[in-house]
Amino acid sequence: MANVYQKSVFAAAGAGVALGCTVIGANPAAATIINYDFTVTITEGVLVGNQYSGSLSYDDSSDLTSYGGFPLADFNFDFEGKTFSELDLLIDVAGYGGFFPDEGFDEGLVTASVGLYDDPFQPQDFPKIIFLGSTFFGYLGDCSGSSCDFGPESFGQVTYEVDSPSTSIPEPGTVGSLFVFGLGSLLLKKKVVSSESK
Repeated sequence: MANVYQKSVFAAAGAGVALGCTVIGANPAAATIINYDFTVTITEGVLVGNQYSGSLSYDDSSDLTSYGGFPLADFNFDFEGKTFSELDLLIDVAGYGGFFPDEGFDEGLVTASVGLYDDPFQPQDFPKIIFLGSTFFGYLGDCSGSSCDFGPESFGQVTYEVDSPSTSIPEPGTVGSLFVFGLGSLLLKKKVVSSESK
């Protein structure tokens, strides 16, 4: 009976390794999270001379947006008292295509803050931001009248720098096959220990 049990454990472990190797062979490149730091330098408008820093990351194995950019895995940017995350940005809508690494294209982020086109504007909608590659637009809002408008505006340049090291993520097939192999090993060890104690 122990022999049949051992054979089934080895068969399960072998199937897991074979499956993992097949998946790895089909897609040998591991996914990598690419991290960037960026700086916005305001060159025109009410905030001229100010600098703002942020960071972003994307998974280089993720599906591209319909505009050909990468969706963001993470985004952090403080601008005039508001912290923006990836959830506060328009990605893959209204022409805002995500992040474009430098591949003969204007490197950078193409996005805007959610609510950019809301009508009517609310005070909590501000500030509003737009990134168009190396160009930045910031709107502080003016809600002093009966309604809000874009208000004071500022324009600037964005510089991007790859933040090393980037994080490599194992493909799901690798993790799955290691799990199956480890489970098979534990079951085999348990069976051997159980047989020796009799």
